[in-house]
Amino acid sequence: MGKFLDEIYEMPTDLKRLTSYYRNDGRTTLSEWKKLINRRKRILFTGMGTSEFAPISITGRLAASGITGVNMDAGEWLHYGPNIREENDIAVLISQSGESIEVKRLIESGKAGTQYIAITNNEDSFLGKNAQLILPLYAGNEATVSTKTYSNTLGLLYILAHSLQENGELGSIFDELDNLADIMMNTDIDSIKEAAEFLLPVSSLVFVGRGPAFVCAKQCMLTFMEGTRCVSSAFTGGAFRHGPLEVADADCRLIIFKPEGLTDNLLDRLAGDVSELGSRVIVFTDRKKTGNDSIKEILVKNVKTRHAEELFPIAVSVSQNMLLYYLAEARGIKEVGFRYGGKITMKE
Repeated sequence: MGKFLDEIYEMPTDLKRLTSYYRNDGRTTLSEWKKLINRRKRILFTGMGTSEFAPISITGRLAASGITGVNMDAGEWLHYGPNIREENDIAVLISQSGESIEVKRLIESGKAGTQYIAITNNEDSFLGKNAQLILPLYAGNEATVSTKTYSNTLGLLYILAHSLQENGELGSIFDELDNLADIMMNTDIDSIKEAAEFLLPVSSLVFVGRGPAFVCAKQCMLTFMEGTRCVSSAFTGGAFRHGPLEVADADCRLIIFKPEGLTDNLLDRLAGDVSELGSRVIVFTDRKKTGNDSIKEILVKNVKTRHAEELFPIAVSVSQNMLLYYLAEARGIKEVGFRYGGKITMKE
């Protein structure tokens, strides 16, 4: 599993490459972004997989600027969605490769309009060449399950959302991301290894998060199916109580993302309730551990800032990938990667 692990270790360096670009040469690109968004009421984000999920992390921040962020599966928009109304809306198409088949066909259909914005790791791709504006990810080469492109997409979206705030000052935002890059690799490896063993035997996983951290649950639902080959699902904390709670028994494996924030007390309660029903529960948190011996807690290093809850998905991204790595290893999987698909999906 060498390549996957190598790419995890490259995540902080590539995040700093992203912030360096937008702090310096990319300032003009950010100005163009603000001009295109000016007076628009909605941003329609679309992509597939990671690219679809990532904007969940900034919907609250956009709302604070009076903008509604809407996430759509690119394939569903292609076949069932309406043409964009460009006087009020603008489309942001996200694709790491810029070559995903659904995104290409959506562009060709004209439903995304003529002024769409591209977020991609490949500026020379079909997506990049046809965009009104390209926002590059600078995540370097990535061959396996999404790691660097995920954290850099989150970082770029964080920058973009804050650029639309009233003062639009980004110096402290870049500093936050650089400081986070400095501590991302300070992971609680012993606890992560213990958590991987604690999950065994396992064939299915449930991931839960709320607010910005819901993106963590959605991302892990995808990557743990790719990497550990466990059937996985993702819910908000509230949604899990509305029916899925019935799976809570000795066979249930629940992983919760709990940043310090608006709903951490509710997630504490959920973790305790599900654990009492006999399930094995793991909690990623940047808060002090609760000391509940029946729950495996993994402490995540985060920056001390008023935006810490928004930054938690980036802060935990290395740790969640490390858990994937060690769980795959414990299940006898020799290489984290793709058996039937590939890095770029070219077939609908």
